[in-house]
Amino acid sequence: MSPLQAKRIRAATSRREQGGEARLASERIEGVVDRITYRNDQTTYTVLQLELDSGARATLVGPMPAVQPGERLQAEGNWQVHPRYGPQFSVTSLTSVPPATPAAIERYLSSGLIRGVGPQTARKLVEAFGEQTLEVIANSPERLSEVPGIGPKKAAAIAEAATHQQDLRNAVLFLQGLGVSLGFAMRIYRQYGARTVQVVKENPYRLSYDVHGIGFKRADDIARALGIAEDAPQRREAAILHVLAEGANEGHVYLPESHVRGGLERLGLAAADLDGPLKVLTDQGRAVIEVRDGERRIYLRSLFEAERQVAARLNALLDAGTSLP
Repeated sequence: MSPLQAKRIRAATSRREQGGEARLASERIEGVVDRITYRNDQTTYTVLQLELDSGARATLVGPMPAVQPGERLQAEGNWQVHPRYGPQFSVTSLTSVPPATPAAIERYLSSGLIRGVGPQTARKLVEAFGEQTLEVIANSPERLSEVPGIGPKKAAAIAEAATHQQDLRNAVLFLQGLGVSLGFAMRIYRQYGARTVQVVKENPYRLSYDVHGIGFKRADDIARALGIAEDAPQRREAAILHVLAEGANEGHVYLPESHVRGGLERLGLAAADLDGPLKVLTDQGRAVIEVRDGERRIYLRSLFEAERQVAARLNALLDAGTSLP
């Protein structure tokens, strides 16, 4: 850690002791992963030690893609003081910088980042391809079988594992460019995998009902960053689902059509053309329209089915002569 960073950490500590905020201004640091101290594969929360170019070490914390010792990272975030573990760099954005030298490439591959490549295989690959090793793995995987001990089957497995890692990094970089936090980027990738970029580009509003924690407003921000028009059909469809979900949170199994229109207007959407997006949602099985006493009632499909099942169960109990409490 540089003297300037140490000074900022001391300033943060002083503010914390005085009841102030211990978090520091955003910075960017770069270095090589020395070791992974902790990782939760479910949440992707990671604690790792990064060896900075200055020779100092930094503890990085936060949700991150799978990284390995030997991997070079460029991290954005801020320094903070943990009451027990001391200075830590809280990561908000992370970019993997491909290793450039044969020694760095060998260390990178030896880490186990790519399934099927251990220290011995990494050494053989670097001896065969030198600085072009990563490029060969990514773009000419058939050449891997030129290396003694690597047959076509293993070469294909190595290429597939490398592609998975590249897909993950591409998706994370794409989402971060849209203002998505690293934690949510990882959550989105777990949902869509290699299709992440394609799905989000085609319809970012899918995130609002496919990915926990991303509601309509967050998906709307992502759509805006992608240049999706405010009157796009998928925006109106997602807004209807959002209004119905809000109604459910308030205890309503369905909403009258007038309430749905009012909800759309509160979101800044014209409510005149409701039939078009409603037809799409009913065709998709996401919403149900029921007409009672001349009024259209609009349900989320899950709540409509739940209500029907409860009614059927109650009727069965009554038919059996069971007294209800």
